[in-house]
Amino acid sequence: MLEAMHPFIIFGAKYLVVLPILVVAYLLISLKASKRTELLLLLIVGGIFALLSSKLGSHFYSDPRPFVSDHAVPLLTSAHDNGFPSDHTLLSAFLAFVVLAFSRKLGAVLLLAALLIGTARVAAHVHHGVDVVGGFAGAALAFALAYALIPLLRSHEKPAIDAE
Repeated sequence: MLEAMHPFIIFGAKYLVVLPILVVAYLLISLKASKRTELLLLLIVGGIFALLSSKLGSHFYSDPRPFVSDHAVPLLTSAHDNGFPSDHTLLSAFLAFVVLAFSRKLGAVLLLAALLIGTARVAAHVHHGVDVVGGFAGAALAFALAYALIPLLRSHEKPAIDAE
């Protein structure tokens, strides 16, 4: 029975991460210029925080991947490194939080997709549940920091100079 699920697990673990990327690309094309700027700022500033949370998380917490520590047979190839946090989950959850700031419906769909991605990575034996939780936590923290910091940065912008 579980073997019949392997193609779905592999698809979710490996390829479903493309969905949030496509939705962000769609938003970049469809939003008005001012909202597009806000989206880009959230992606850049939050992306930096997401990378930092991933690096810091893996530095302070070590969780060998299931195929290393539990001798489970993985359904896809993965590095034999620290599995914490799940980078696929962190990326997809971060993009979901960003999209949620612009569209509740699309953001909710992407949060569900991030949960499916994390679940599939656990089912594929390349992550433990704690790695997925760490990915969500890092994404939420990165988004929250960026969301709070961007208005502060923008309030310090100098007004445009009129050339007369």
